[in-house]
Amino acid sequence: MQHCVRRPTRGRFWSVLAVLAAGFSALVIGCQAGAPDAPGGASDEGQWTGPDSSGGGGAGGDAAFGGAGGEGGGAGSSACIPTGKDEPDDDFQDANCDGIDGDLERAIFVAPDGDNVGSGSLDEPLASLMAALARAEALNKDIYVCNGSYEEAVVIGAGRVRIYGGYDCADGARRVTDRARFTSKIAVPLRIDGATDVVIERIAFTAPDTEIEHASSIAGLVEKSSGVVLRRVELESGSAGPGSTGTAGISLAGTAPQGADGTSGCITPPCEDYGHGGKATKIVACEGGGTAQIGGFGGNGWRQDDIPAQTGFPSAGGTPGGKVSETLAERDGQPGAAGSKGQVGAAPARAIGVFEGSTYSPTNQGTAGSYGQIGKGGGGGAGSNGVNLRDICCLPGHGGSQGGYGGCGGRPGHGGWGGGASIALVVVESDVTLTWTRLLAGDGGKGGAGGIGGAPQAGGLAGEVPLVLGFSERIAGLGGPGGSGGPGGSGGPGGGGPSLGLALVNAPLPALEGVQVRLGLPGFGGDAAPDALTSADGPDGLVADGYDFSADTTITF
Repeated sequence: MQHCVRRPTRGRFWSVLAVLAAGFSALVIGCQAGAPDAPGGASDEGQWTGPDSSGGGGAGGDAAFGGAGGEGGGAGSSACIPTGKDEPDDDFQDANCDGIDGDLERAIFVAPDGDNVGSGSLDEPLASLMAALARAEALNKDIYVCNGSYEEAVVIGAGRVRIYGGYDCADGARRVTDRARFTSKIAVPLRIDGATDVVIERIAFTAPDTEIEHASSIAGLVEKSSGVVLRRVELESGSAGPGSTGTAGISLAGTAPQGADGTSGCITPPCEDYGHGGKATKIVACEGGGTAQIGGFGGNGWRQDDIPAQTGFPSAGGTPGGKVSETLAERDGQPGAAGSKGQVGAAPARAIGVFEGSTYSPTNQGTAGSYGQIGKGGGGGAGSNGVNLRDICCLPGHGGSQGGYGGCGGRPGHGGWGGGASIALVVVESDVTLTWTRLLAGDGGKGGAGGIGGAPQAGGLAGEVPLVLGFSERIAGLGGPGGSGGPGGSGGPGGGGPSLGLALVNAPLPALEGVQVRLGLPGFGGDAAPDALTSADGPDGLVADGYDFSADTTITF
């Protein structure tokens, strides 16, 4: 076994596998042009006899696939002697002397300018490979594809299918090293599902680039099939779609509950009642877990039995209340502190997504952030001492108001999704043989950024304190407003999508001979959220010749 590695060109990476059969010598693909004795080397078309046997030299395999084509000679004037059954081969030999490499009697032809109502002969080719497959199954024939471009998704699900390309139908169906090329913009261009005994030779299948979020570009899919041989086939996937940005946390509406009002003292003789401090104990559950923090209670006012006014009570979070003082401002409770921002989500633990059946799922998604912290409740306002109201009555003290409730924390942002995959060939529960085949992968999709965390709930206002009749300002302390909750944490960034030549899902490694792999760029990891200053971008996608998704193992050819 020999290997040849080309230097990266435009961000693409090449690796080559040349498997040599017993007693067979071949040059390494990509190192130098193939020789006539390599697979696909030069050979005469048929066997000619007589003095003028210059023969038509058929071109064999192309140089990149291990064989330099022979030069075509002039047509021999002597008779062609059939040598037996003629199936299309790498020598391009007309063994049965019917004028082509292959069997005209068993052939259904497909051409870009064909018509599906035609007979399928060389003179009346069909336009669609899918139409030819139906006709071939009904008539037990093989399919010969003229070179050119086709826009068609090919689905094979039957036994004994033979599809041969390389026919130059503008030149009498002479076989050359070119290929018919099939492209599909809406589906995998080659899908073999539940089939047995399938041979495809000298056909190219191309999946286009996609910009659809989460979408992958896959050129070939073989699922639950056996006896599948791809010979000198080219499978080229396009660049995959990006992962979507994580959903932002929706902002919380409204404000936290207001604290209870303080009450006034009685101003009617005998002036025995006093004002009570505000004391609400409503339980408010926050969406992210926990309950809104209750503000500190207001202090009671002075009582007639010489019990002095009370200071405001601290909140459960320790926010200080106001004190009984001659200075009005000192009677007010302190405002509650705002909650902390939620934690930013993490980048994905896996460097690659998973296969769900035959579909790649970009599950290398960042995790969601966490809810913001609940704000602290405000401290309670202090009660007031009694006052002399114009020498009419000794007025008992007013009660201070309760501090406002703390706001609930903001909702978290969700993690960014992983980018889509670019995979030349996916094999699911199938046995496949790849002979002198190209697996050309595009770029993986970029990972999505994490979603921004949502805005929190505002803290509740303090309760009110009534004015004393005849006074222009209150005499008891106000509670402090509650602190707002913390913003939700942003989601973590998603990982980039992979660029793979081959993906295996519950399938053995195909038999490989002369397989050439060209890889694209990895999908770059998603951007860290702009408010996540300490968070790194997501991981870049995996670039590998192949990956066994069932065993989570990288495959190197």
